[in-house]
Amino acid sequence: MAFNPYNPWQLATGASDGTVKLWNLPEHGLTGDWDAQKATSTLGGHGKRVDSIAWHPSACNVLAASGSDNAVHLWDTTTATEKLKVAKFGDTVDSISWNYEGNFLAVTSRDKKIRIVDPRADSVVQVLSDPLLSISCKLSITPLTNLIFTFNRKLLVTKELADPR
Repeated sequence: MAFNPYNPWQLATGASDGTVKLWNLPEHGLTGDWDAQKATSTLGGHGKRVDSIAWHPSACNVLAASGSDNAVHLWDTTTATEKLKVAKFGDTVDSISWNYEGNFLAVTSRDKKIRIVDPRADSVVQVLSDPLLSISCKLSITPLTNLIFTFNRKLLVTKELADPR
C-alpha cells in the first residue's frame, strides 16, 4: 500500500484478488474499520495478486502496480483507467520503484533480475543481474542519484544504474 504524495489522504492498496483499491480517507483519521465497499475506486486489470504499488513522483494521478500476473500496470487514478501494461517479465514482479524524475521504473522479479523500464516507450532499457540478488527481493532508487538498493530479507545490495537515456 502507498499514500499519494500529492494527496496525503488518498491511499492505494493491492489485494490478493487482483484489484487495486483507492481510498479517500477522512482528514481526522478512521473512527472504525472500513470494508472494501468504502473504496472510492477499484482498479481491476490485474489477473492475479497485486504485490507492489508506487505513485509517480511528479504526476499526481499516476500509479504503478505489479504482482503475480508478471506485469506492471500504469493507472490514471483520476479516471480509474489502465493506461499501459508492461508485460516484459518472465515471473512474478516483486517490487517496483520510480526514479526521481519519474521517467523510468526499476522492477525486480523472481527471475533474480532488475529491469529498468521506460514506460513511455513500453520497453526495457537495461537489465541488471547479480548473484547476490535473490527471489523476492525489494528495491528502491535513491532520489537524485543512480543507485538502486535491493533487500532480500538478509542482505542489502547496491547497484549503480547507468543512465538509460
